[in-house]
Amino acid sequence: MIDTSTTSKRTPAQSRRRRALYNASNWRTTVVLYACTTDPRTTSTKALEVLLRYAAAREWEVAEAILDPSPLTTPIFEREHWATVRDAITERRAEGIVALRGHACEAGTATHAELSDWLAQRAAFLSVAEVTSRDRAERTPA
Repeated sequence: MIDTSTTSKRTPAQSRRRRALYNASNWRTTVVLYACTTDPRTTSTKALEVLLRYAAAREWEVAEAILDPSPLTTPIFEREHWATVRDAITERRAEGIVALRGHACEAGTATHAELSDWLAQRAAFLSVAEVTSRDRAERTPA
């Protein structure tokens, strides 16, 4: 394992970089799962199942699952739990984000370009999972 002790003369950035290199050399990728709980197509439980299955199929380790109560229409950077996602990437607890289609932002939009730039600056990525017809669930009124 790599040395990340407090007695090390490495800066925090150097330690994070070494940890990322170590993880990459061992084919270990860590991700956060992100979904909005207000999606009318599926329940939170089904959304989490889809995201977990997607990450497991790629042998990615899940650092955290973030269920955001913000409506899908809320801009991503203004959502209640997006700061948690951002912190996980910035602090290198995760190297990527796995979200359901429509839960992060649509490709080809200014928001997608801004998110892509932000992720590229942190050597991170966004991967989008699809909700299939078998994953759709009727939402019961509250």
